[in-house]
Amino acid sequence: MSKKILYLALFGALLVIGGGFYRLIITPAVAILLIGYYLIIGTAKHQDNQVDFEYSEVMDGIRVIGIQPETPAAKMDLDIGDVILTVNNIAVANEDEFYRALSTNSTYCRFKVRDRNDQLKITESAIFKNSPHEIGVKTYSQAMK
Repeated sequence: MSKKILYLALFGALLVIGGGFYRLIITPAVAILLIGYYLIIGTAKHQDNQVDFEYSEVMDGIRVIGIQPETPAAKMDLDIGDVILTVNNIAVANEDEFYRALSTNSTYCRFKVRDRNDQLKITESAIFKNSPHEIGVKTYSQAMK
């Protein structure tokens, strides 16, 4: 979307320069720029409405939107779209709570997860010693940064 807005701004700059020479194009230029802007915004909103649920925010856990290969998370039967409810029996609702709960045990983690079909599952794995941040899970809150 930012590229489209940038192109529209550059086109608008050209129209302003042209308007200095030909005053008759100023009104149509403003109309073209406004229509272009609303088309870009409307397209972006339409695309946002088409996004799958796995990228939506949740209130009772954190959503998994990515899993790095060859990490503990890849071995834990997690899927994109799953919601991690507890880590090491501690409820998590954001990224800080997630890593705080992971750090309660530096070599092992246990997740309670709700999958895309609203089924609960428990999954567990050893993690890299003293590196809970390398579990390999990318969450919704990390994507927003």
